[in-house]
Amino acid sequence: MHSPNSNRKIGHQLLFLFIIACTAWSVWSTIQRKSSVPSRETWSMAVEHVKAHFQEKDFVTWYPEWASESRLALHSLPVIPLPQQGEVDFAQAKRLWVLGAFNRDGVHLSKSSKYQIIQRLSLLSQTRYQAQDSGSVTVSLMQVQGALNLHELYDELENPSSVIFSRRKLNSKHTEKCDFWALGGWHCSPSSYSLQERATSCLARPQTQQLKRRSKRRDLYTLDRRRWLPYIDCRLHPTEHLSRDWRVINESPKRCISAMPHQGRQAQLSWFVPMEPKAIELWLKYGWEDLSLRHPFRASKAQALKVELQQANQILFADTISPKLGWFTKKFIVKGHKSLEGPPAPYLLIYQATQGIDDANFCFTMSIRQPGDL
Repeated sequence: MHSPNSNRKIGHQLLFLFIIACTAWSVWSTIQRKSSVPSRETWSMAVEHVKAHFQEKDFVTWYPEWASESRLALHSLPVIPLPQQGEVDFAQAKRLWVLGAFNRDGVHLSKSSKYQIIQRLSLLSQTRYQAQDSGSVTVSLMQVQGALNLHELYDELENPSSVIFSRRKLNSKHTEKCDFWALGGWHCSPSSYSLQERATSCLARPQTQQLKRRSKRRDLYTLDRRRWLPYIDCRLHPTEHLSRDWRVINESPKRCISAMPHQGRQAQLSWFVPMEPKAIELWLKYGWEDLSLRHPFRASKAQALKVELQQANQILFADTISPKLGWFTKKFIVKGHKSLEGPPAPYLLIYQATQGIDDANFCFTMSIRQPGDL
């Protein structure tokens, strides 16, 4: 029989061996993980390949979604970031470049169980890049098939022949045209020519001078984060406009059009789209910015909106939309036109606030798509 002292000694030896084994495993796994991480040089090599073969209507993404080091090399390329999970829409792209790391690639993305990809992805080509002492990056070129965009409001927003934005007071028939384009959107103010010239002159100055011209009126900045952060406006009103934007909605960045209607006013967007001989689908996607619904310092002041969508005097959708977390989709079938002569009837999006503008932060997109089964 072993004495208590000898048993204790054996226990100490086993514990020591266990600690040595854990330390060795930790060092080995750290070296392995480090060797699988792509270096910045590897990401740059992969992106250079994309740029050399890039075509119109191509977009880029990276997978897995947390391997965001690739963004350091993606300057000037159109990107569709992946959410953490849920629905993924690649309708903007005809082809998709997937930069895959950590033994993932475009094929893994197309088969991922945590994503519900609206379109179908098929592999066209694949190339692997790896710098010395670095993990590899796989460049997968994927063909996108299914419900693709024929027209997208976000892309056509700047075109005055395609988009007309206006507003009016609810108790008035007078319509105010918002036709001053600046900072990625149509502004309702300034309305006079002299004020527009002043704003244009301000926007042409270096950024440091623009910040000095920032409006001092605190009532213009309804969100806490806008009151204190540098915000270039050149005295343009921060909410009286319809603008291209990126907002964090449903915990992921969304490329959308920001709309903040004022209480007592009704805003109207007219979108002129060429007529199609076959049936098409109109997609309306919308949501509220996460920050306005889950503000860290106070209760949410997000307001409901009354929204109406028309085409050719036919109401496609009319409802009061209450603010809630999520990125929502509504689809409408639009019949084809037998005769393509004459001007197209515009799609009208009419919306108004139910209370005020505090934390309206409503963001939406509209697109015309071919049916998904084509």
